[in-house]
Amino acid sequence: MSKGLPPISLVIEWSPRAVTAFDGQTRITNSAATLSELVGFSGREAVIAVSRRAVFIRATRVPNTTPEEVRMVVQVRLGDLFPVAATELAFDFLLTDDVTSEGRLAIVAAMPSGELKRLLEEAKSAGLKVKKVIPAALGSAYLAGGLGRQDAAVVQPVEGGLAIDVVAEGFVRASRVVPSTLHPAAEVSRTYSLTGLACAPLISGGGLALDEADVRTEGTSLSAISATSQDALLINLEPPEQTAQKAKASKDLKVIRASLFAAVSILFFAFTYDEHSRAFATVDLAKRKLAGNLTKLKTRQKDAISAETKVAATAKVLTQAFTPAQQMGDMVALFCNQVNSDLWLTGITAERGKPFQIRGTAKNSDAVYAYLDRLKKLDRLRNVQLVFASTGAIEMTPVVNFSLSAFPVGNLPLLEATKQKS
Repeated sequence: MSKGLPPISLVIEWSPRAVTAFDGQTRITNSAATLSELVGFSGREAVIAVSRRAVFIRATRVPNTTPEEVRMVVQVRLGDLFPVAATELAFDFLLTDDVTSEGRLAIVAAMPSGELKRLLEEAKSAGLKVKKVIPAALGSAYLAGGLGRQDAAVVQPVEGGLAIDVVAEGFVRASRVVPSTLHPAAEVSRTYSLTGLACAPLISGGGLALDEADVRTEGTSLSAISATSQDALLINLEPPEQTAQKAKASKDLKVIRASLFAAVSILFFAFTYDEHSRAFATVDLAKRKLAGNLTKLKTRQKDAISAETKVAATAKVLTQAFTPAQQMGDMVALFCNQVNSDLWLTGITAERGKPFQIRGTAKNSDAVYAYLDRLKKLDRLRNVQLVFASTGAIEMTPVVNFSLSAFPVGNLPLLEATKQKS
C-alpha cells in the first residue's frame, strides 16, 4: 500500500443492470439492482468500480512525453482504439514503465460519457460521496500484487459469468467476462492468445474452485480495491466537461501565479524605489532595474503565447492525421458496391495516408476498364489509376487479372521524407 491518502473501504461495482457493494469495514458483500436500493451506505465515501461489460480497457503506445501531451494524443486516437465515437467517451489513462522505440505503453480506460453521468447521478441520489470511478478490472492487478504476482491471469465470479483479467508487469492488459458454463482454463488461454502475451500463473479469486489454479484466494477485485490507498488508484473516469474544467482551472492557476509573480516583482522594485527616493542616482538605478524586469516579463509572456500557439497547431495536425475524412471501412464498401457480374475483387490493401490498392479478376478487359471508369466518376476518389492488367485462365476459361489504385478525397496523405545526397 502506498503512503498518502488512506484507502476508501467502501467499493461498489456498478453496471447498468446491477450493483455489488463490498464494505471493507465489515467484509460483507451486498447486491441490488440500483445504487439507491443499497441500504446503510448513505453519506459514506465510496470508490465506484465500473463492471467489465460497461467499460473498455486498451493498451497502446504513446509518445514518451508529459501527461498533458499524452492526453491530447490519446483523445485524437479514441475513435481508433474503441468502437464508440470519441465525442461520446469519457476516458483516462495511466503510463507504465515500458518504454521502447515506439513510445511508452499506456493503459487507456474509457466508457460512454452518458453512462458515466447516469452512474454519478444515481450515486448522488443514493447519498454516496464518490471519490473515484475506476474500471473494476483494475482490482485484479491489486489482488495479484497482494499475492506477490506481477504477471497473472485472475479468474473470479462476477454478475453474468466469470471475469478473466490478464495482468502483466502489474497492470491489467486485457479483461473479459465469459459465461460460467465455459471452461475457465481454456478461456484464459484464448485471452492470452488474443493479447499476444506469454501465459502466467492462474489465480482463482472469490473462493472459485478451479483445479488448474496455481493460487486460490477468497479475495476479489473489490476487496483488493478497498485495501488500496487512494493515491494508488491512478485512473479516474470523469465526464469530458469536468475534465475540461479541470484543465481550464489548471491553466488559470498558472496565469494567476504568473500575475502574482509580476505583481510581487513590481511591488518589490516600487518599495526599493521609495526607499532610495532621496538619492537621485539610486532612484535612477532602481528605475532601470524595474524596466529591465518588466521587459523580461513581457518576453516570457510572448514566449508563453507562442508556445500555446505551437501546441494548438500540433493538436490540429494530430486531429487531421488520426481522424480521416473517409473511414477505411466506408471505402472498402464503396469499392465493392461498384462491382458487377463480369468482375470480382480478390483483395483490397489499405494503409493510413496511402492509396487503396484494389486487386481483382474480370471476364475480359472491357469489364476492367468499365470498372475503372465507374470509379473515376465517383467524387469521393481521386488519382484512380490502372496499375496493371494481365491475362490468365481459370479452368481453361480466359480471365484478366488486374490491380487498381485510388486515393480517398479529403484524407491526409502520408508524406515520406527523402534524404538528399550531399
